[in-house]
Amino acid sequence: KVRNLVALRKFDRPALVEFAQLRGRHDSIEHARGICRTPESRAALDALHVMLDRADALGYHKRVTVDFALLRDLDYYTGFLFEGYVAEIGFSLCGGGRYDSLLPRFGFNVPAVGWTAGVERLLIALERRGKHVRRHQHRVVGDVGQHAQFDLRVVRADQAPPRMLRHERATGAHAP
Repeated sequence: KVRNLVALRKFDRPALVEFAQLRGRHDSIEHARGICRTPESRAALDALHVMLDRADALGYHKRVTVDFALLRDLDYYTGFLFEGYVAEIGFSLCGGGRYDSLLPRFGFNVPAVGWTAGVERLLIALERRGKHVRRHQHRVVGDVGQHAQFDLRVVRADQAPPRMLRHERATGAHAP
């Protein structure tokens, strides 16, 4: 994969460009160790080694790699990032990471890790695998009120208690 490094080259820091080109497994982490100079960055590299060792122990050796140039466009990420891929599509199926500064914006002073998967991308991957997917138009209605709940469930509209997220199959008419 060719990377666009023009913006990084403007900083006139060859080590930064070299770092952004690294991806792989333990060999890439060891190469990064020669670029990183702070104890914090070297501790982060040690943590990446541990993560890869755990993935290997679980049988995911060929499925987990490290990419030092991975960036997501949301400014609230504060730690690791990840993306998930499948062979059927040429772009990420899911992604997420650590975001310790997001929930405090909403009054919850807790660290967090989260992820999201693209439903349309999941459907594309399933179709390309030959799975039959029935597509319906759906509408999601929610009222979180003054006591916001982050535990979202999808239920039939006629079974949804008040203030719960409801999932309704569209009837063709625009519902209010």
